[in-house]
Amino acid sequence: KLTRSIKSNNHVRAQAGINFSGDSLLIQNCIIDRNTTTYGSSGENSGGVSISSNGYVEIINSVISNNYPYGIRLNHNIDQFPNVSYSNLYNNGVENYSKRSSIFADQTGVNGNISEYPLFIDSYSIDMTMGQVINNDPNFNYHLQEDSPCIDKGDPDKDGDGVIWAHDPDDQDSDGTRLD
Repeated sequence: KLTRSIKSNNHVRAQAGINFSGDSLLIQNCIIDRNTTTYGSSGENSGGVSISSNGYVEIINSVISNNYPYGIRLNHNIDQFPNVSYSNLYNNGVENYSKRSSIFADQTGVNGNISEYPLFIDSYSIDMTMGQVINNDPNFNYHLQEDSPCIDKGDPDKDGDGVIWAHDPDDQDSDGTRLD
């Protein structure tokens, strides 16, 4: 289980962000940003999240952005796709969602997922398609700007009790709004 964590600015040969090979993994309320790997012919490289086993993977309320070459990469003969919900996958090099030798459908617009510039307060961001620096601020402040598309986009029933955020304080931010 990985919650409320930031995995950022790692540069290695393979699997820079998170490499999963096990029975189950929950990634919740995390930021996985600017992790890069050497993009080689093996197809095993993943900048953001690399999944190398058929265990259960769930990604909730997280931002996976600016990783290279992939946001989420399924390696080998993975048959079980991760459950991605209320997350933002944006600007991840080659693809946001990738499966080696097969199709891993883009999850944008499904289960509350979006693909938009997250508007962190101070983070270094590169437009992977143009190779241009969008923001070159070394402070790496991953709080969201007030006009971020991630504001109020979290799971409306995070605790799974059947009562949505508007009527359940457990599903609200401290200011009484829907979870970010």
